[in-house]
Amino acid sequence: MQVIALVDPYTGGHHTTFIRQFAKILLDMNLKVIVLHQNMQVDLVPWIQKESNVDNLTCIEYEMGEDSHLSIGFLSNAYTVLKRWMEVKKLLKKVERIEKFKIDVVFFAWLDSFLANYLHPSLLNLAFPYPWIGLYFHPRHLRLLPNMNKKAGTSEIDIALTSSACLGVAIHDRGIDKMFSARLGGKNVIVFPETADGTEPEARNTLSLEIRKNANGRTVVGMIGLMKQQGLLSFIKIAKKSSSDKYFYVFAGRFSSRDMNDAEMLEWEQFLESKPENCFFYLESIPEGAQYNAVFTALDIPYLVYDNFTSSSNRLTKAAIFQKPVIVSDSFLVGEDVRRFHLGVTTDEKNVDSILIDLEKLRTEWGPKEIAKARFRKYAELNSFENLETSFHHLLDDK
Repeated sequence: MQVIALVDPYTGGHHTTFIRQFAKILLDMNLKVIVLHQNMQVDLVPWIQKESNVDNLTCIEYEMGEDSHLSIGFLSNAYTVLKRWMEVKKLLKKVERIEKFKIDVVFFAWLDSFLANYLHPSLLNLAFPYPWIGLYFHPRHLRLLPNMNKKAGTSEIDIALTSSACLGVAIHDRGIDKMFSARLGGKNVIVFPETADGTEPEARNTLSLEIRKNANGRTVVGMIGLMKQQGLLSFIKIAKKSSSDKYFYVFAGRFSSRDMNDAEMLEWEQFLESKPENCFFYLESIPEGAQYNAVFTALDIPYLVYDNFTSSSNRLTKAAIFQKPVIVSDSFLVGEDVRRFHLGVTTDEKNVDSILIDLEKLRTEWGPKEIAKARFRKYAELNSFENLETSFHHLLDDK
């Protein structure tokens, strides 16, 4: 029986969703699966026991160690990331000794944290003696730097992917797969569906009921997960500027101050303290699944106007599953998908007045037409669990 190690150093949100789905698919492919992840007795094991046979599942608690503070100039980050590979190797070797088997391939479910400029393949091959593949969530350079070198160079973020030990790469961005494969010397680059948890929303969920009550018939626009990159600052501005008779704004989920400067933090804090009547705040993490989906479906319009965001979003898939029209930035992959599949409206993320105009267009012109439902279904099917299983087979069958 082939043995595969599944590695993700983070937990919560889509990390939890994906580690569950990936583990189930690999177990259903009759593989022995070793999972290195956090909080598995809560997030993974109970779920997988209901969905698949766990006889071939081994779980190892894994949380990425502290970053190195060794200063060696431009190589500092490469050194830090190389230590992460070596940390994973140490855990895998320990598992092999205890379980008396050999791991055939390692799948990094969050490859981004294991890549660095100047992380040369020859050095990586010495430090990590396993064949490996991975899901690269944010290959931003291929969107932001279209005129970059056609082949990955030593100083570039994806140089490690040219390693002979790298058997393939999964990405979500279907607009760059062929270019990326050519850049990596013909490496197998597979587009993975951006799946989302479509669990039936929790009935009589307290938060969703409170949102609807306070909205009092107004159109509910909301975001779950509060950080600058997800458009928090523009969302604050439109909540301040738009009609409080028509719209009700939901700020839900854990707040992150990442990338916010002092002035932006002050704006957020003052906004919170003002307690505007047309806004609802819940600043705690919402568990993925029935609870999250209850809050998500309480929104009439999910706000996905991300800040210079080049990648995919499983919130867009979730919106398609629950047939919620969205407002998104008009650039990069999410904007392309919304225009292609007619899932809502695109807008200029840097122009609050444009956002308000496009939001009103969505509020007044969007209706529950059968053609719209069909488009939602098509996008949800494209990013379905079934298609994810097919993509895994394409990536693994010849390995």
